[in-house]
Amino acid sequence: QAGEVVWARVALDRETRLSRGFGKVFFAAPEQASAAIEQLNGSDLGGSSITVRQDSPPGEGGARGGVGGGGPRGQRPNTVFVASLAPWTSEDELRAHFEQVGEVVDSFVALDRATRQSRGFGKVSFALPEQMQAAMETLNCSELGGRSIAVRENNPEGGPRVGGGAPRGPKPNTVFVAGLPPSVGEEEMRAFFSQAGDVVDVYVALERETRRPRGFGKVSFASQEHMQEALDKLNGAELGGQQLTVREDNPPASRGEAGDVGQPRGPKEPRPNSVFVSGLAPSTTEEELREHFGQVGEVLDAYVAVERETRKSRGFGKVSFASWEQLQVALETLNGSELGGREISVREDHPPGHRSSGQGEAGGGGAPREQQRQNSIFVAGLSWSTSEEELRSHFEQAGEVVHAYVAVDRETRKSRGFGKVSFVTAEQMQTALETLHGSDLGGREITVRADNPPPPRPKPKPA
Repeated sequence: QAGEVVWARVALDRETRLSRGFGKVFFAAPEQASAAIEQLNGSDLGGSSITVRQDSPPGEGGARGGVGGGGPRGQRPNTVFVASLAPWTSEDELRAHFEQVGEVVDSFVALDRATRQSRGFGKVSFALPEQMQAAMETLNCSELGGRSIAVRENNPEGGPRVGGGAPRGPKPNTVFVAGLPPSVGEEEMRAFFSQAGDVVDVYVALERETRRPRGFGKVSFASQEHMQEALDKLNGAELGGQQLTVREDNPPASRGEAGDVGQPRGPKEPRPNSVFVSGLAPSTTEEELREHFGQVGEVLDAYVAVERETRKSRGFGKVSFASWEQLQVALETLNGSELGGREISVREDHPPGHRSSGQGEAGGGGAPREQQRQNSIFVAGLSWSTSEEELRSHFEQAGEVVHAYVAVDRETRKSRGFGKVSFVTAEQMQTALETLHGSDLGGREITVRADNPPPPRPKPKPA
């Protein structure tokens, strides 16, 4: 009523977490604070007449804050971020500890909204930058409440990233973290991983539209030793009531010949223990694909195919596992599961027996004709950029595809604009003929007809 409120806090009892009957309100301008004192002192709030006075009058060091475990939403100058706090460390103890090095203007311990228990980190603001520097030099790794605390400059890279996006480029000594509960933010994640060493950067991935956490993120450490410590100690640890999966992050540049994001990563030969995933939503990212399949085992590589020009998802991808057993679990449990609001199809990538040994990865030679004739269709009008995987993915709408190939020129290895698809049953083939003839694939209208190979030529009669 009096002006723009930057933050407000209610003091709580340490043990019962019940209100202690007082609090503080911080305004955007001193005029608004004066208006609050004049207008709202003695007013009714919640059935009680409240007393309103200026907090920390001039000469007493400014507003202290830190009453209820909140903290101003705007960033204060000369502030340090403190991680690895003991659950029982209070704001008063935090302030007293840091007053060893200078005048503390504000301090707070972050609390969980629901339980009001400490989240293990907080912030301390000083009157002068020299005092902040002294805190980082002398109190980092000092003991408070029986714990060794981590002290660093708050938001050293210029403030938090809006939206929780991924770092623009791959960073060294980085771990990928899956299984994050929705309540965990970047600061809590930083505090948790500070147990392993000096955290350089952290982010929690958010949905583009809703800005809700997507359940995974990344943490970058100052050294490889600290990263290894996190892998050894924190994989399988519990945070916010959920068990975390922590593994080394493998940025695209480390995945073999992965120069073009729109191309299958790695060597041309299919990777062992790989599944092909189709039916992906346009918004599904590689990290989401990796996280989804990380439920069943150790994912070595995951990618989502994208259009070369638009960089939009082509609706399919691949996931490689550390073992054949994990691949089998993925086939059994994740085929038909939901990812990104879509039901996905999961099959073994190029399982043995589905291609003859003479057919290259590019699909130039095609399978032997006798294999293609059964429940097979001929597809014409293909875009030059349409791959075999896209062809297979498109026709899996009609049923289980046994084989798919795109014919290529022997010399140039470029698509000749047609191919064939074979199904398990005649019914599935008929469905494809009825529903996919004239459909759009790769920006082209395709022609679908039953495959009628030419009859074998009669052998010439001996003269």
